[in-house]
Amino acid sequence: MGHSSWQRARSFADLCELGARFVEGRERSFPGWGAPRLDAESAPLVPALAALNRAGYLTLASQPGTLRGVDGCEQRAFASGFCRAADARALGGRSYLRGERSRAAVAVSRKAGRARVLAGHNAREEELEIFRGVLGASALAELERCAYWSIWDPVWGREEWLWAKLARVWS
Repeated sequence: MGHSSWQRARSFADLCELGARFVEGRERSFPGWGAPRLDAESAPLVPALAALNRAGYLTLASQPGTLRGVDGCEQRAFASGFCRAADARALGGRSYLRGERSRAAVAVSRKAGRARVLAGHNAREEELEIFRGVLGASALAELERCAYWSIWDPVWGREEWLWAKLARVWS
């Protein structure tokens, strides 16, 4: 299928369905993503991520909470992506529209006390860039009107809390 599925998308809803299909392993590419599937550590998150995408929250990055993650990192559960501006508040966390100032980033992965992965800052324009040249004009125009969101568990290593909180948006 490749990026052609993404090029044929006509709407934000189409993008969300492609995102769900990617996390389920039924779509073999994701713009900007260098692998044909999620990392193995994210396998338990597939049902939650697919449901979140189908609820209108296109996920771009996520990770489980663990005290012994990839390369020995501690991780907070987190997810980020795009959604319609009117839906951003339902998630909690932080969201940004075009031109909004960034708040300080929050470490969601650390090793030996040093931050490895950050969330919560305004990465909207950088994330939009991965879709430019890949999407058709109408889907890209809808995506550009969306809010960029980021949400994380405040507790290091906790596995279920964030995903149970996010389940409210699709149940």
